[in-house]
Amino acid sequence: MHHRELIKNAIISLLAFIIMGFFVVIAVSIKSLNPLTETVSNFSFTDIYYSILHQTSTPQESKLISIVDINMFQGRGNFAKLLEDIESMHPKAICIDAVFEGPHLDDPEGDMALADVAEKYSNIIFSMKMENLYDQDGMWTSNFPIHSFFTEYLSVKEAFCNMPRGNLYDSMKRSIPISACVDSVTYHSMIVETANMFAGKDVTKGSNDMVKINYSPLEFAKILPDDVLSHPELFDGRIVLLGDLHEANDQHWSPIGEKLAGVEILAYGIQTLLDKKEVIQPPLIVTCILSFLVIFVMCTIYDMHQNHTRDSSNLAVKYLIGSIYVWNIIIFFVSSVLVFISFIIFSKWNISLSWGWTLSTLAFLSTAENLYLSIGKYIQAKTIQPHKP
Repeated sequence: MHHRELIKNAIISLLAFIIMGFFVVIAVSIKSLNPLTETVSNFSFTDIYYSILHQTSTPQESKLISIVDINMFQGRGNFAKLLEDIESMHPKAICIDAVFEGPHLDDPEGDMALADVAEKYSNIIFSMKMENLYDQDGMWTSNFPIHSFFTEYLSVKEAFCNMPRGNLYDSMKRSIPISACVDSVTYHSMIVETANMFAGKDVTKGSNDMVKINYSPLEFAKILPDDVLSHPELFDGRIVLLGDLHEANDQHWSPIGEKLAGVEILAYGIQTLLDKKEVIQPPLIVTCILSFLVIFVMCTIYDMHQNHTRDSSNLAVKYLIGSIYVWNIIIFFVSSVLVFISFIIFSKWNISLSWGWTLSTLAFLSTAENLYLSIGKYIQAKTIQPHKP
């Protein structure tokens, strides 16, 4: 292929990106399309990768984390007794996905018992909530921390457990903030504080970014409070999470295609940090270069396909093989191969290559070629236009 053809294909590829970008700008600018825009932006190719993984592989059982389901578990005195029972089996860390707001005036004994446990053990991490955490655009704004009642007179380990939410219903939980700063005080998120306690060091290496959670197939042991003492092997040397697995307001969409309880997402996040298997997103410039190369290669294939079929003396080749339907089949095949290769890369190295906008741009290759030819005809007409005296 001559270098002139390669230059032409590069220009057509660029035009296809420009056309795609034009429609993206329209979608962002028109308010009535905002729900559609957020839905599309909330999609990631990791959703496809996780779907394949969960359908084709057997989940491994986590040897680090157990979850105690505290759904319908009432009474702070009972919580104190539950924590004492768990502590008797020597867990490495306990984190509680619940905030004990304000004293219970009708149960001072329960408050006292819970406060005594909080003071007695140093391996318990209590939750705090951040109110007004996000504005209407989903951006971090002013923070108002809500603490458990005993923090007014006890020094305990705390971490926030808020789940970021988007504008449209509820956003997909792919990442969790590492920390938040309120009045010059930095608070770790629950997953970071718990992972740090278990590892005995800062597993985030001082980063202030988001933890990109790895949802590869994994099962966590789930125990009811009444069964805790019957399974010491699920607590000895482990991280124990206490949370509600069934509360409707704490169910969040996850990339595995189903809703998970907040405490389960915390478990995946902690496991991600401890296994050092955080999802890696290539820099934007790398994604753009790879996307352009894919479009350029497809444009070259399209050009070869059109030239071969258009000049063929075989009518079946010229009108059937050269039809847009066959080209769409080629696009589907190449897209499938691309997704398969990306899935292998993700499953081996946790590198997530996102091809959403790239594959969408492929739909505009024919339009971009027609635009290129129209521009060429326009320039040619302007060049040979006779000069008017």
